[in-house]
Amino acid sequence: MKAIFHVRATARRPDAMRRPLAVTAATLLASAILAACGGGGGGSGAPTTPSESPSGAPGASDGGNTGAGTGTGTQIQVAPFVSGADSFLFSVDSSLAAQGALEHTLGGATVFGAWNPSNPTAMNQPGVKVSFFGQARGCDAGAVNGAVAEAGANDVSPALSQMGIVSTAAARSWTPTGAAQGCSAAQQASTGPAMVALTPDATHGGFGLRTVAGGTSDFFGAYGSAGQNGAGANAFIAGTFVSFRAGWNGSSAVHPFAGADGVARVFSQQTLAAADVSGAAVAGSPVQVKQQVSVAFINSTCAADGITAARPCQLKYLFNTAVLRAGVSDWSTQGWFRTASVLYDPGQGGIPVLDGPVTAAGTEATEDSAGVSVYTSQGVASQHAVFADQPFDLRISFAQLQSFLRLVVAQKSGVTLSQVADADVAAMWGARWNDPSAWELLTAGVGQEVHDPFADRGSMIGGAFKNLYVGPQR
Repeated sequence: MKAIFHVRATARRPDAMRRPLAVTAATLLASAILAACGGGGGGSGAPTTPSESPSGAPGASDGGNTGAGTGTGTQIQVAPFVSGADSFLFSVDSSLAAQGALEHTLGGATVFGAWNPSNPTAMNQPGVKVSFFGQARGCDAGAVNGAVAEAGANDVSPALSQMGIVSTAAARSWTPTGAAQGCSAAQQASTGPAMVALTPDATHGGFGLRTVAGGTSDFFGAYGSAGQNGAGANAFIAGTFVSFRAGWNGSSAVHPFAGADGVARVFSQQTLAAADVSGAAVAGSPVQVKQQVSVAFINSTCAADGITAARPCQLKYLFNTAVLRAGVSDWSTQGWFRTASVLYDPGQGGIPVLDGPVTAAGTEATEDSAGVSVYTSQGVASQHAVFADQPFDLRISFAQLQSFLRLVVAQKSGVTLSQVADADVAAMWGARWNDPSAWELLTAGVGQEVHDPFADRGSMIGGAFKNLYVGPQR
C-alpha cells in the first residue's frame, strides 16, 4: 500500500490547510508504511523569545546542550538527556564516520533509501530510513521504490550550504535517481535535486535535508495535479524524510514514558538555512514549506492481540518546527495554527496523527475540538524565518498521551470527551492502555515538506538537525 499524503480541510475550520504530509515511518500493518507528511500548514504567530528556561543545567557527559533563543539571542538552558535502555539519542559527531556506524543505529543492518518507498519488509526493520516523496520526471506516475544514489561532489557542496552545514568531512549523501523501474532510458542518469546529506562533525556538521518543488527542469519534484494516486491525492506536494525505526517488539524496545514522572521528551536541535516561497499569494493555492519532528508510539500489548481498523494500537505526533507560506508575514493572524488537531491517515487504516505547532517555552498545546492539553514545550517555538541551531524541546506527560487516546475514542464514537469511559479506551487501545511501560517507541524522525501548485515558480527548503532524542525527561 502506498503512503498517502492527505489534506485536512473541514467545515469547522475552512481556512485550515495543515495537511499532514506523510513523515516516513513504518507501521505494523503488514502491507503499509506509516507515513504522515504535510504540505500546507502554518504557524502560531510571530517568533517570540521564550521567557522561561527548562529546569536543569546542561551536562556534556550526558547530552546537555545550550541553544540560542529567537529574536534577541536569549539562551535556553537545555536539560541533560537521560541515557539508558529506555532512551533513543541520535547525535551527529565524528563517530558516524566509522564504517557501519550509521547503519547499525537502533540495531539496524543497513540504511534503507528510496523515493516513493513501498517496501514494508525494509521499512519495518530497525534502523535508518531515507525517503523522498514526489513525482520523478520521465517515470511512470505510479512508480514506487525508486532508487537513490550518492550525489556528485558538485551537487553536494551547494546542497550542504542550503542545509546550513559548513563541514564537508566524510559527507554521505542520498538523492533520487532515474536508474529505477518505470523510468525512461533518457532519465536513467538523472538525479536530484532533493537530497539528504550527513557530515559527521559535531560542531559544523549535521544531518541535512533539501526539498524542492515547482522547478520545470528538475528530475524529482512535487506530484502534479493528478497527485500520488492519479485522483488528486497529495497534488503539488514533495517531501524528504529521515526516520529512525526502533525495534519495538524485542529486548531492545525503548519505553519513553518509563521514567518516574511518566513524561516522554522529544528533542531536536535544528537549523533552517534556506527557504523560498517567493511570489504573490494566490487564494486557495498556498505555496508553503515546512520542517518538522515526528514520533510514533505503539502499545505492545494491544499489538500482540492484533491490529485492526478499530484497534490501531499506534499513534503519531507531528511537531511543526518551521513553517513559511507565501503572503504570510504576520503569523499572529493565522489562528488555524495555534492549536493541535487529530487527523487520521487513510492510507494506513486511519492511524491517528496529532499535528500541531511548537508553542513557546513553558506553555501547553491544546487540541482544537476539546481544548485539552496534549503536549508542552520547553524550547523555542515554531519558526517562520531561517535560523541556526535552535532547540525544540517537547514534553508529553502520560496524562497528555491518555488525552490523545480518549480524543480518538470520542471522535471515532461520535461522543464528547466526557462520555468516554475507561472501558471504551481499553476496547480500542488494549488492556494496558494506561500502563506507561506498555508504550514503546516505534519511529522518530525529521522531515520537510513543500506544497507548490505553480510549476513556473519553484519553491525549496533546506535545513538540518544535529540530534534527536526520545526518552524520559530528566
